[in-house]
Order: sequence, then structure tokens, then C-alpha cells
Amino acid sequence: MLLSIILAGQLFVIIFGLYYVLSALYFSRDVEILVPLPLEPLQVMLSKFAVILVNEYLTLVPLVLPLFIYYGILANAGPGYWRNALAVYLLLPVILFGISIKSDRIFVLIINSGDRHRVTSRVLCAAGAVGQFSACP
Repeated sequence: MLLSIILAGQLFVIIFGLYYVLSALYFSRDVEILVPLPLEPLQVMLSKFAVILVNEYLTLVPLVLPLFIYYGILANAGPGYWRNALAVYLLLPVILFGISIKSDRIFVLIINSGDRHRVTSRVLCAAGAVGQFSACP
């Protein structure tokens, strides 16, 4: 049961992570505000990544954190469990964050490929619809 909740949390992170990355990196309009400030581009990008990562941690809080606490209380877990649970919680979205960024970059490159824009978007929408309905029992 613990593993299935962790996997469900990862599924939530990858789904919401795609939207977080798209909205923070590609559709945000804060660059016009940040350019005149004395900030380096690395600082701006790291702050955007930090915002996305915090959003992913907040997505995991209602799903994974209660299970860790419940399991730890029922099992009379010692300090080692709580330390490991905290480490698992902090590392849970990190790998999926990288996957979200990479898949969003591929998605944006495909969509913005010139003349094929309409055809590509229609094919991806159709594939998404088929994938969504095939997941239903």
C-alpha cells in the first residue's frame, strides 16, 4: 500500500509537473519585469525552477505525507524511519521534475515547428484523447 501511494504521488507529480513547467517557463510574462533588474539569467532560471519544485512538493503533501505519518505512527517507527521518510518525500519529485522539463521541451519544439503547427497539434490532441479514453476501464 505504501508503494502504491508513492507511485500515485509520482503520477500526480508528472501530470501536474508538465503544466507547471509549461506555465512557468514558456507562458509566463515576468521576463519583461525581471530583465531591467540587476539579476543574472542563472538566478532567474533557478528561481523559476524553485517555484516549480515547491509547487510539486505542495502537490504531494495531501497524498503522500498523511500516509507516511499514518504508517509511522502505526508501526511505532523510530527516528530512522522519520529521517528516511523525509528523504523520500524530498527526493520524490526531483527525477520526475527533470522528465517534465525534458518532455515539455520536446513538446514545444514539435508544436513550434513552422508549417506543421496545425497538423502536429491535431495529431497530439487526438493521441491525447485516445490515451485518455484507453485508460478508462
